[in-house]
Amino acid sequence: MRAARPDTGPWPREEQVSVPVDRLRALSRVSSWRGTLDVAGEWLGVALAIGLCEWSGNLWLLPVAVLWIGARMHAMGVLMHEATHYRLFRNRRLNDFVGDWLLARPLGISLAGYRSNHLAHHRRVNGEGDPDRQRKRGPDWHFPKSAWGLVWLFFRDLCGWNIPEHVRGVKDLSQDQAGRWRRLLPPLIVVGGLVALGWGVQFLIYWLLPMLTWFQAILRLRSIAEHFGVPNSHALNASRTTRIGGLTRLWVAPKHVEYHLEHHLYPSVPHYRLPALARLLEADEEYRARAHRSDGYLAVLREVMRTPDAPAKEQEAAREGHPMAA
Repeated sequence: MRAARPDTGPWPREEQVSVPVDRLRALSRVSSWRGTLDVAGEWLGVALAIGLCEWSGNLWLLPVAVLWIGARMHAMGVLMHEATHYRLFRNRRLNDFVGDWLLARPLGISLAGYRSNHLAHHRRVNGEGDPDRQRKRGPDWHFPKSAWGLVWLFFRDLCGWNIPEHVRGVKDLSQDQAGRWRRLLPPLIVVGGLVALGWGVQFLIYWLLPMLTWFQAILRLRSIAEHFGVPNSHALNASRTTRIGGLTRLWVAPKHVEYHLEHHLYPSVPHYRLPALARLLEADEEYRARAHRSDGYLAVLREVMRTPDAPAKEQEAAREGHPMAA
């Protein structure tokens, strides 16, 4: 039986865990119905939260709505990531239209800009040419950190104090071939329409507030979990998979985004089949021995409190088999 080789990015080809070609083909099937339900479900969740708050007039529901909508934004971001790999819809035009206009643009970025950045990240994961690492060179992304350092970092996210960092990220992930006005005009029309209808305050409360607080905090937590505090010496430990429960998946890390190692090995597999891929890989002895997995996000934070990141030059040396990597 032929075996399919994973996408090991910049790592040596021998650092591979293969799966049968027929199994990979089955796992990589894209369900357009699932894509439709995923996108519609997240927008429906946002609409229901807003409707409940407006109907009840209960201010105590507002903090819950902010957390809920921020988590739905994160889910939209994960679905946009699916569209980046053409895993949202089988029809590529539909995939890109929905991925751009219903997922990326509402979050302030463009699908084309994100795709350019993200595919480069896959090719040069954690190295000098990784645009994600280049964007995260500031002191907020230096580890290890003390417990108080982490608390202060997430507190600033929750208070909106890290908005300048968010704005820089939006700018980086919105670079595409479209002109500036072509990128800016549609969201300006939408916001202008909401203001004209008397929903300007609601837009600030139910969209910008979750986006600039809870969404930023859980997006940072996800980013830390995916590539920070890992050994980064092998294709199986350059990314992390985090074991989580249902509540965490609902409010923090939706759409199987916790299976990041499996995604890097086989990016052709859509999110809803990553658990099955993980179970398949578990049968491989080297995967069980080398795969970097953590039991929950608190465990991840404990790891980054004590584990420094390898300098990029050491990462590059490890990929090339240089003695520095020993």
